[in-house]
Amino acid sequence: DQVTANKMAGEDLEKKIYCSIIHLNIEGSDIPFYGSMHMIKKKLKPDWPELVQLFATTLENLDLAKCNFGQKRDMELLSACIDNPIWKTHIARLNLSGNRLNKDGAKIICEVLKTQGTIVHLDLSGNKLGVAGCQAIAKALMNNTTLKYLNLYSNQMDVDGARCLQKTLLVNDTLEYIDVGSNRLRDNGVLAIAEGIQGNKKCALKGISIRYNFLTDDGADKFFAIILENSELNKVFVKCNHLTEPYVIALEKLVKASKKSVFVD
Repeated sequence: DQVTANKMAGEDLEKKIYCSIIHLNIEGSDIPFYGSMHMIKKKLKPDWPELVQLFATTLENLDLAKCNFGQKRDMELLSACIDNPIWKTHIARLNLSGNRLNKDGAKIICEVLKTQGTIVHLDLSGNKLGVAGCQAIAKALMNNTTLKYLNLYSNQMDVDGARCLQKTLLVNDTLEYIDVGSNRLRDNGVLAIAEGIQGNKKCALKGISIRYNFLTDDGADKFFAIILENSELNKVFVKCNHLTEPYVIALEKLVKASKKSVFVD
């Protein structure tokens, strides 16, 4: 409320910001957090970064896309802001896409996923997590019961990362949508994910994106044979793979014949 804000100053304005912010979007900002983890661990009240207090408000949606988190300490402080021992946070949607998290940043986020119980939407696309980083995320989600949306698009997951995600899908009954597009999964990686879905009767997945993964007609045929028979998926994004036109036509007929309401792009 601009009128109200213009009449406020000092502590009143500060309290209003801390208590009422719900959505914070600083996409594209170059933010060096420069936090002192030593101070955080000691829980020094007067020296606790004010940024941490900001996270402990009604803030629910946090967009930090393309903010150049190039330093490990940046991710450590962000982790402490989201999941700290003093102030409870309510972050539900966290967008960290397009940063340089790599495997080290992924491991820090994993610790948040293991303990923080409010994040339902996590976007980690375009972060070069690599096989090790994707494996770490997958393992952290084996016991997570809150996350519903996970975007791992373009993270160099490869087949080994997909096989680890397969193990997660065998036990996770919370995830409803995952994007593993542009991860060089090929037929074997995509099939590993399908087998994870197939092996979990409580799997909650309703949508999946496997675009840009060098998937062939044979791999797609096996994938759809599994998910049409053994899943509740109703949205599959499969464009931009190595699928021939005749197969795409045959796939459309296969989906219709299954009598399931499944959207395939």
